[in-house]
Amino acid sequence: MFTRHGPELKRYVILRLGVEPADDIVAETFAQALQHLDSYDLARGDERSWLYGIATNLIGQHRRGRSRSTRAEPHGGRTR
Repeated sequence: MFTRHGPELKRYVILRLGVEPADDIVAETFAQALQHLDSYDLARGDERSWLYGIATNLIGQHRRGRSRSTRAEPHGGRTR
């Protein structure tokens, strides 16, 4: 599964978040997929769509986490 979809999924993440978090997001995508493989339903679509759905959720979590940490910094994360 990783060999078939990993490189394409990484490009997808890089386009949305940049290079730095891409490896971690892709690794977590496959970790979650393997963790829930027994509940994967072929009737809901192919594995590529399933992986993109997981990655999209992780991208959203990453953005929300980054947004929270920026707001928590003095001056909203800006330097003077």
